[in-house]
This record gives sequence, C-alpha cells and structure tokens, in this order.
Amino acid sequence: MKVLALTSSSTQASVALSEGSQSLQKIHAVPRGHSEFMNTAIDQLLQEAGWSLSDLHLIALDHGPGSFTGIRVAVSIARSLCYLLKKPCFSTSSLEILAAQTRSQEPGATVLCGMNAYKNLIFFEAFGPASPLAPAEALSPAQIEERAQTFASPWVWSGNGLSVYQTLFTSDFQKKVRMTSPLIEHPDASILARLALASSPSTWIQDWKFIVPLYLRDSAAEENLRIRS
Repeated sequence: MKVLALTSSSTQASVALSEGSQSLQKIHAVPRGHSEFMNTAIDQLLQEAGWSLSDLHLIALDHGPGSFTGIRVAVSIARSLCYLLKKPCFSTSSLEILAAQTRSQEPGATVLCGMNAYKNLIFFEAFGPASPLAPAEALSPAQIEERAQTFASPWVWSGNGLSVYQTLFTSDFQKKVRMTSPLIEHPDASILARLALASSPSTWIQDWKFIVPLYLRDSAAEENLRIRS
C-alpha cells in the first residue's frame, strides 16, 4: 500500500511517501513557508519514488493540535487530494504521532506529549504503553505537573512544550521527567505513515468533507474578537 503522509502542525513540517518498510521523507525546519514546502516536497518525492498521484492508496494526515496556520495547510492539502483522487484519509493527532515516535525508545514508560500552544499553554496528552490516558487539552505547565502526578512513572517527555516553557516548570518536575535522546520535539511524517500502514481501513475517513482539524483552543484572532465583543 502506497501512503502519502503530511504533518505541519509545528514549526517543522515534513512529508513522507511510504510503502511497506520503505520510506522517503523531506523535512522543512523553518516556521514559515509550510504550504510552498509541502506542495513542492510532494512533487519531488513522487518523482524520486517513480510514482504518480494516482498510484497513492491512502493519505495520512496530522490534524493537530498545534500551529493554527500549519494545521490548515496540511488539512487543506489532504482534503484536496482526497477529493481529487477519491482516496481515503487516515487522520490522527500530532500528539499521537509524538507518542508513537517515543514508544520505540521508551516502550514501558508513560509518555507525556506536549506541544507549544502559545500564551503559556501547552497542548498536552499522556499515553500509556498501549493507549491514551486522558483526552488532549490545552494546559498550563502547573496544570500539567498536577495532572502528571496521577500517571504511573517513569515519565518521558516528547514535544517542544517543555523546552519552550522550561522556566515555568518546577525543578522537581524536570528532575522526574526524562527526555528522549535524541530529543523528539516535532511530529514526523515517516512515523505518521507507519501508523497509517498499521491502521484498519475501518478507521479511515472515506469522505473528504469529514477531514477536519483539531485546534483545542481559539486562535489569537478569535480570542481578540471575543474580548472585544
């Protein structure tokens, strides 16, 4: 099965083509220009693989949470491709992808996944060895520390939330939580493709209109509008 995977929910975007155990990937580690990068990367990867768009069987999408602009880029491309090609979509969260990246290094640990939500907030979700432990939320560092006490140790952190807000976490928490090595800060399209390849067709989105983003909080523009009203 040939899969195209798209993730642009953080300051780093990536695109991957995968079939079986083989994968090609391009990464864009610049916060801006995700849209141009992803469209160009798709064309380049297809050429490298010797595939055409019509050869694809499945589109895999990171639907967020994360950067509002970045999420919209990947969701828009996925919706367009699924509509034009009449292909299904495997859609999962950025935090699920981070957890999958981390489990390969720390299979028995509780994975604390957190991505920068801006305004001193972190998109947070905790994962056990096999499943999520609680729904994803936008939380403050203090709320995350309180929530973490209910989870079994050892804890391993994945995502850029801890490094961005390191000064807002207590030293006690930072001593208790381990970091991956190498550090995992961004969702990876090749891991997303692996999740898609292992998924059941019953979980795929068959109608492009049902491909939607996961934001968890209002954008700055929406928050400002609410304050003014």
